[in-house]
Amino acid sequence: MAQKGTLEVSREQVLAFRLDGQQLVRRLPAGKLTGATHPVGIRNSPPGSAGLAFAARIEDFTQEKLDAALTGAKTLVEVWSIRSSPFFFPTADTPVFTEGLLPFDEEGLRYCIKAVLPQLDLGDKTAQEALAIIAAAVTEVLDGRQLTKGELSTAVSQGVPKGFLYWCKGCQAYHVPESFFRLAIQKAGIGMVPRRSADTLLFTRLDQWLSEKLPHKDPAKLRQEALRRYLRGYGPSNPADFAAWAGLSPANARQVWQTLEAELVEVNFEKTRGWVLESDRKDLESPPEPQGVRLLPPYDPYLLATDRATLIPDEKLHPVFWKALGNPWAVLVNGEIVGNWRPQKKGKKLLLNVSFHEKVTGKDRAELETEAALITPLKGASTVEVQYEE
Repeated sequence: MAQKGTLEVSREQVLAFRLDGQQLVRRLPAGKLTGATHPVGIRNSPPGSAGLAFAARIEDFTQEKLDAALTGAKTLVEVWSIRSSPFFFPTADTPVFTEGLLPFDEEGLRYCIKAVLPQLDLGDKTAQEALAIIAAAVTEVLDGRQLTKGELSTAVSQGVPKGFLYWCKGCQAYHVPESFFRLAIQKAGIGMVPRRSADTLLFTRLDQWLSEKLPHKDPAKLRQEALRRYLRGYGPSNPADFAAWAGLSPANARQVWQTLEAELVEVNFEKTRGWVLESDRKDLESPPEPQGVRLLPPYDPYLLATDRATLIPDEKLHPVFWKALGNPWAVLVNGEIVGNWRPQKKGKKLLLNVSFHEKVTGKDRAELETEAALITPLKGASTVEVQYEE
């Protein structure tokens, strides 16, 4: 690794650096939606949760402003990206987080689809060749039209070799395995446009949806930029954590990391060794102090850091915040995760059930209730009541 003099920093500096990088120290002015997605996008899973992540980062956020950015100005797009999950990104950044995060060799791709490989018969094709064939089928099927996921899967499955398919008991049909299908959509440059209904996504070709085509860039440079964005959001970090975050094979992650070594500086904190961009050194050494309360949705970008002990040192609390299914929502107070919350809607009233694992002040509770009022319209409610589980 690059040797430029090891930095010694505290956990508090690391948290403040990440919070500042992810726009959680101070809110951006109203309308700065693209800025709110910097540097690592905003995940929209479960569907609709992205609005809460935007609200934690922007003044006066509304769903209408997000819809306008997606369908009017088209400054934002929603795509399958990091770990094949739906994310919002600035339109211009889409190649970084689609092609830039794809496995880029045969071994890397087989690592990503290893769970389904035994079910497939690729014949004389490599996995990379099969992925290219499926991506081409996606592109052809979506030519001039928009389809739901089910419609797209059905049409694509009818147009690729049968060896690329597997029998799905749930669907009672043959189709492309989910992990392969999502990677093909990512490779084909497919976006998701606003729904016909509350629970339906439409897939569209971005080269046809956008008024201007996205410029073609060197895939190696896109991968480097994806790593830079990761380090701005989650540094100090290491290749293993980058691989886990991106969903890449450890070998692919190391290869990308090695191409960026000249830009990195080593950091030690809390007996942990990591690296940040040399250009971010000063921001890490002297980050702004986090203040105030934020109500973060499950899978908020900040919570997607893979070094969970940095975010919450008490490992007994990790199963509370990171579950196999149904992660709870985090309460952030002055830079620390101090509790969780869950919304429950009753008619036009929103109930917020809040549980703390650390002591908070009366001022913190008052700020929390102000935050609750901000998100109430996003949950389709007109009034809110906060209930504390002591």
